[in-house]
Amino acid sequence: MPKRGKGRARGRGGRQSSAEQTVGKSKQKLEPQNVEASERKEDSQQPKSGASLPEPQLSSTAGITQESTTRLAHTSGARPKEQVERPKEASISGPLPVAWGHQTVEQKLASVSLSGTSPKPVTASVSLTGPTTPKPVTSGGQKVTSVSLTGPTTPKPVTSGGQKVISPARTDQVLQLVKRRGYGTSGRPIQLYSNHFRVKFPTDVIIFQYDMSTQPEKLPKKKLRDIFEEIQNTNRNIFAGGKCVFDGRKCVYSPAELRFTGAQVDLNVEKKYEGSNTLKAKVTLKKVATIDLHDLHQYLSGKLNFTPYVALQAMDVIMRYYPSMRFTPVGRSLFCEPRQNDDFNLGGGLELHKGFFQSMRPAAWKDYKMSVNIDVSNTAFYKPGPVLDFMVEVLNMRRDSIGMPVRDAERKQFEKIIKGLQIEVRREPSYKRKFRVIGVTAKEAQKLTFPLTDDKGRTSECVVAKYFFDKYGIRLRYPRLPCLHVGQPDKKTYIPIEMCHVVANQPCRRKLTPMQTSDMIKKTAIPAPDRLREIQNWIKEANHSGDPYLKSFGISIDPNLLKIPGRVLAPPDIKYKQAEIKPREGSWNLQGRKFHNAVSVKIWGIICFENERFCRYDDLNNMHDVLTGTSAKIGMPMANASFVQYESPHNVDFVKMFQFYCQEHQGLQLIFIVLPGKGNDIYGDIKNAGDAQVGIATQNIQLKNAKKASPRTMENICLKINAKLGGINNVINQMSSVMREPVLVLGADVTHPSPGDFHRPSIAAVVGSKDKHTFKYDAKVKVQAHRQEIIEDLDKMVTELLINFKKCTEVQPKKIIMYRDGVSEGQFQQVLDSELMAIRRACSSLHSEYKPGITFLTVQKRHHTRLFCVDRRDEVNTL
Repeated sequence: MPKRGKGRARGRGGRQSSAEQTVGKSKQKLEPQNVEASERKEDSQQPKSGASLPEPQLSSTAGITQESTTRLAHTSGARPKEQVERPKEASISGPLPVAWGHQTVEQKLASVSLSGTSPKPVTASVSLTGPTTPKPVTSGGQKVTSVSLTGPTTPKPVTSGGQKVISPARTDQVLQLVKRRGYGTSGRPIQLYSNHFRVKFPTDVIIFQYDMSTQPEKLPKKKLRDIFEEIQNTNRNIFAGGKCVFDGRKCVYSPAELRFTGAQVDLNVEKKYEGSNTLKAKVTLKKVATIDLHDLHQYLSGKLNFTPYVALQAMDVIMRYYPSMRFTPVGRSLFCEPRQNDDFNLGGGLELHKGFFQSMRPAAWKDYKMSVNIDVSNTAFYKPGPVLDFMVEVLNMRRDSIGMPVRDAERKQFEKIIKGLQIEVRREPSYKRKFRVIGVTAKEAQKLTFPLTDDKGRTSECVVAKYFFDKYGIRLRYPRLPCLHVGQPDKKTYIPIEMCHVVANQPCRRKLTPMQTSDMIKKTAIPAPDRLREIQNWIKEANHSGDPYLKSFGISIDPNLLKIPGRVLAPPDIKYKQAEIKPREGSWNLQGRKFHNAVSVKIWGIICFENERFCRYDDLNNMHDVLTGTSAKIGMPMANASFVQYESPHNVDFVKMFQFYCQEHQGLQLIFIVLPGKGNDIYGDIKNAGDAQVGIATQNIQLKNAKKASPRTMENICLKINAKLGGINNVINQMSSVMREPVLVLGADVTHPSPGDFHRPSIAAVVGSKDKHTFKYDAKVKVQAHRQEIIEDLDKMVTELLINFKKCTEVQPKKIIMYRDGVSEGQFQQVLDSELMAIRRACSSLHSEYKPGITFLTVQKRHHTRLFCVDRRDEVNTL
């Protein structure tokens, strides 16, 4: 290794306090429970032993039919005429004329596959193929459900007692599910428990749907629910048919028709709150639809070719209503407050709350057709208690410095956290009133003034501290602290911090710090058997059997876990240079094997962004020797580093820095970077400068891993370096028959801004393979409108990837497989309609007759279906 350089700017800073950058992390055997928080994908995170496969795939052969499958094929709402004509653009070989309204188009066949493995992604795919009679397709021995593109269907109206029932069906169906032909036969049979619970409901029930509007409008959900319960309790003559439920926004569902005459009814309601003014509201109920559960039963039996979304939504609202009154709802999850002895502190004024996720799901197995999915869930809540204590924790202040003035930078930091929170003013034991915080004042309470009007109508400026003393006889203990600005922005309502308390059960919707995210994962990671026990405890806690609202609609939920058969599929052989490996329990070891196609790293350097006091030159020298020695053993020779430099991470222009080293060392292939402390503050800037701006590969490593420099860690890092520089680590020995012809594999996702960010754009990225092993990929990135999920200009991006594929392989792909991530269930049809046609346009732009087969798959990682082994002997990688 060369002698160290002085560096262009020698680092003098101390350790950084941001979250840990993981390098060479051992395979996690404890599965984090569904943590409701964003996490940064770290550059150096790597599974154990050099490479890893997922656990043996538990392929459910008769499992839960995810709602995603049906939503891919059916949507509600009318489609514009120009969209109905779109399928003409997507015609594939093997046309079969069929009627489409007043037009004739070619029939397309599609297939949908479903995997119920846990915790792997559930996928739903649409495969456009040519034959007019689809043959059963298998994937690992599992047959694939087919979907065909057909013309519009118009269901006949159903009547009930002479009254027309409003059907939730659409009238221009494009994709129609074909009944599943069978289940898989490959692999070893296995019995599994699923965290789904059987739902029984009457098929001859009509649910009546009403719209509820209020004056005043735009009330919080909590108050809307309180108002709804109040009108139910005070108007029993109208709600005599049974208990009704409310979705918290507008929709009311009733098991019987409400007893009022005319098209709507107006009701006046008063709701009293402790320490606050009485809420007076005018409520209007208007009948909008009747929902026949027979349609839902027909759909679940495969006798209906549209998805009755309205009925599914009504069932979900009915199931969630009673638990929402007993727990704190956040999205589809429900949470309870932490117990006294639990260590759930996350720092920064946050604490961990545990709860459960629940959702009604259609299913297709044996004698049950609906199930409720229950899973453990965790999220961060703001700590309730005095705002003074909250401020001390957020700003990391000493208790003896509370009375000192707050610096402006600290005030802004505190304002960023507390803005939008609900606080309760406790001026005296009998007075409690809640407000929403809109800011923190720049002036202290003893200097801050507001306009005060006296009994004679005269207005003058009054100091906040003096006002509370004159009006209520309260002398402030901390008059030098700022006040909270609450209520309406145009009103000067200021409350001293010492009188305010953070209201309980407020979820944190902003992005957690890396340290908080890491701490949350540690507190929620548990083995699969423990997770199963928690799910069973939550189903007892939910107490569906004692739910009066479910009983009112005739719905019951079986508290026993569903038992389903599955199959463990044999893993493929992994091929290295002159060696093959058979994975065991989802992983394998690189010892004695060399990369399939390794690069030679001739010109590279090391930059350390940590102060030399904390990372000595001897540490870097040892890391260098272990890295080069390990790389040689696995067939990726690395020359001695061309330079070793210490740099300051503060106020640095990484683009200019990397450009400088590229100019100083012509042909530079890689910059190996030691991050300061935990390094997450500069990680994103380093990646942006290296990958997007300068075009130089960077490999980051956390300080503690650099100093330890274990061969296992360096082996994992070599895997990443080889792939980044164009090498091939390994290939699958026996590829699927699908891959025997040239196949372009695409992957697409849209990254949206963090919660609470309403201005930054979304970023769409598409990658495409460029070799027969599907190991090397090119990427196309595009900025688009804020939180827009549909990828703009996808056709242009795919066109460029098609051209690059042909340039690298000298053939055009005969098939295209698209993996689409990040799509919510409600957007399946919209994304499919837009992006599938965009891929077809990209193909046509190269040649009008170029029409390769397309398989479009939507991938959902954040589903809540979990599978557990019935026989403990089948479990692997659990503690």
